[in-house]
Amino acid sequence: EKGFIVGADATFRSLEARLQQALARSQIISKFHLKRAIETQKKTLQPLWTVLAETGAIDKDALQTLLSQQIHETVYHVLRWNEGTYSFEPRKNIEYDSGLISPINSEFLVMEGFRITDEWSEIEKTIPSLQLLVRQKSGVSVTPDGLSDSEIKLLTLLATERTVQELVDMSQSGEFN
Repeated sequence: EKGFIVGADATFRSLEARLQQALARSQIISKFHLKRAIETQKKTLQPLWTVLAETGAIDKDALQTLLSQQIHETVYHVLRWNEGTYSFEPRKNIEYDSGLISPINSEFLVMEGFRITDEWSEIEKTIPSLQLLVRQKSGVSVTPDGLSDSEIKLLTLLATERTVQELVDMSQSGEFN
């Protein structure tokens, strides 16, 4: 809308399915409430995020962050393609939930996507799969100084062996972060 991105979806990466997976693993909503929201969504045909917001089953700020993250990551995945086609489709009228989705600067998102794409091959050398199991080295109990809140949260999650995908979802940091 007006040059800003307000949504991104792909057949290989449905926003609804990815949001459900992220919610289930993040533990910011109970399995019961998520299941109930999905059932309501199927009956009403409203987007899942609308149902969640209307029922108050999840903190609105957390939901906004997850939705923004899903849009960013879908665009980043597309920008990593070696071949294929994609399009940005400008339209006169875009319907989106402006209470939950903040417009994203197109230029920033594409530039950030290219930066990530450039660095991704180095990351894949260390983390070849999101199914890779990781845990904190045994005997390490000191938290290094200077860590951000998200890094401390991630370090706490490493106390138990988890896949990288579980860490991404539970930390709510996004796979590209």
